[in-house]
Amino acid sequence: MRKYCFLWVFLFTATNAQAVDPPPSGAAASGLPGATTFVPTSPVRPSTPQSATGSPTVPVVQVPTPDSIPAPSSVNSAQSPGQYRTARGEVKIEKMMLDRYRQSMVRVTARDLSGNELGRAMGVGVGRNAQYVAAPLSLVLGNSQQWADTIEITHAAGNKYQAQVVIIDEEKNLVLLAPEAHPAPLPFVRELDERPQTTVYYISFENNPQGVIQPNVHTGLLAAVNQETGLLSVAGADLQDSFAGTGLVNSQGELVGMLLPGGRGVLASTLQKIALRAQRLTTTLPPRMIGVILGRGVLVDPQNPTAFSTISAAFDAIKKGEAPKAHPERYHPAKDKSVAPKSLDRVIVKVMPGTYKEGKALVVPANVSLSGSGPDRTVLVGTSPDKPVVLLQKANNSSLSGFRIVPAALQQMKAPTVIVSESRDVSILGNVLEAKGGVALWVHQSQLVKILANAFARGQARALSCDRSDLRAEANAFLSDWPIAVSVDRECSAEIFRNLFLENKNSISVSSLVRRVKIERNTFVRNSVAIKLTANDSLAAIDDNLFFENTYGLFGLGNYDTSRIGRNAIWKTKFMLQGRNFSRPDFIRTEPQFNDPGHYDFRVGPGKSQAGGAAKEAGADVGAFQRADLLGGLTTQIAVALRTATGEKDLLAAWGLE
Repeated sequence: MRKYCFLWVFLFTATNAQAVDPPPSGAAASGLPGATTFVPTSPVRPSTPQSATGSPTVPVVQVPTPDSIPAPSSVNSAQSPGQYRTARGEVKIEKMMLDRYRQSMVRVTARDLSGNELGRAMGVGVGRNAQYVAAPLSLVLGNSQQWADTIEITHAAGNKYQAQVVIIDEEKNLVLLAPEAHPAPLPFVRELDERPQTTVYYISFENNPQGVIQPNVHTGLLAAVNQETGLLSVAGADLQDSFAGTGLVNSQGELVGMLLPGGRGVLASTLQKIALRAQRLTTTLPPRMIGVILGRGVLVDPQNPTAFSTISAAFDAIKKGEAPKAHPERYHPAKDKSVAPKSLDRVIVKVMPGTYKEGKALVVPANVSLSGSGPDRTVLVGTSPDKPVVLLQKANNSSLSGFRIVPAALQQMKAPTVIVSESRDVSILGNVLEAKGGVALWVHQSQLVKILANAFARGQARALSCDRSDLRAEANAFLSDWPIAVSVDRECSAEIFRNLFLENKNSISVSSLVRRVKIERNTFVRNSVAIKLTANDSLAAIDDNLFFENTYGLFGLGNYDTSRIGRNAIWKTKFMLQGRNFSRPDFIRTEPQFNDPGHYDFRVGPGKSQAGGAAKEAGADVGAFQRADLLGGLTTQIAVALRTATGEKDLLAAWGLE
């Protein structure tokens, strides 16, 4: 009886304890192998392991006690300061800002339909969850020839997306874009905290040598704030207009504003208000409508009922003063012009893709830019063999760009495809010009004419003819069997710079009555005669050209001052003056190695004498094509024109432009 009473007392006093099996008799005291010690640590019953004797046991749970905790080491272990601190404990604030906020910035690129870059800026995400990208209006409008067809958003990682136009504030030089993918959002600073003398950080996107975006961070000072206008000024040692559009971030990681060209900017509170206005709009607009909205030009599109159906109709409306007209419901017009985009001195006539047969010559008015959507997409076809397709007569301050221009089938010699006459400050840019019996482009009694990045396809007479005029021909391609590619005639002053002349009968013919001719850094390949001089004491200077496998590089009939012939590169080409071979000690006579002549890429290979061998410009290559930039800022335009003229569909990819 006494035994049972003891058990009841034990159970009564241990109601809160865990019931466990006791160790085998004598095991714990004897220290036998398999002996375990249990210390309750949880109200949950642990799983029961088996001891060495086969009895179920409980595993040892080691609980640290003051006696079992080891004493601290007397040796100081080296600790890493982390990626945002120096070894001295100073915070790397610039690196922290760059890593945290570069995903909130984007690159904004305006392009035409052929892919030509018209403008570039930065942008910053604003609005709810950064649903919009704020960017400078002036840098995404395009240029004086045309405005953008597409706007491309590039994130820091290199991802590219398209964007539509939401709202425009001309006075703030601001446009809000709706991108296909949003950047990372940024918190806005409180309006009360928009104070001057605040340190701000801004991120720029630059390309490394591989063409990959390399974000960089810069430090500046919020120098001035105007709450009434919503504008700010920034002071910084390395401020550049290419940074315009990037966000200004304070040391708390809050968006203070957006940078504009010239060190100006838009306050964050103003960006918030414009974003709220944008959220009330239910539709977006394609970028090509920016110029129409602002009243800077008109749109020609037979498929659009709100646009002009023909180019002639657009010209008539401009002459009558009926166009262009602004659409203020989509933008806030500028009263204060301090930061607004500069007013254009030209009206842009933007022509959408298609083939246009106008039935009469297109007479371009003064102060008008006639702009196609690229020569591969927009074609002008002549209908009368005795009239030009396009006439720029007394058309000061005008331009013609982005077309393939085809004359009538039985074109007469008196009807050039394009005529520039009695005009000043005219640009012919990025076209494909053809001739079927006459001259492709005639420049007559005109000044400051620029012929840039055009492809002159095969013709039966002359590609470019100049008389009583002043012109510059740069980065053009004269292709295949022109009897005379460039004719420099009576009282013409011409600069012929960085052009490609390929397989023509006579590439450049210089009359005896010219005023001045400068032939510099051109590439002549397999022409019968590259340069023909018919003048006595001609004022033609010839420098840094590359002549490859021409029958004659220079053929002179009269007396010529040979001191005007500078360094040139010659391979399998004769220079002949008055029936005698001519040479200079500094002529480069080694064989050039071209990068990809099958795709019209005539860059010379490294290690060749032509590379870096130009005399007029230190470090430049001899010839039109440069290893660093092909044909400079006109590379994309001439590549598109060449692709259209030759049918080489992969030409842009071969040039590294796709």
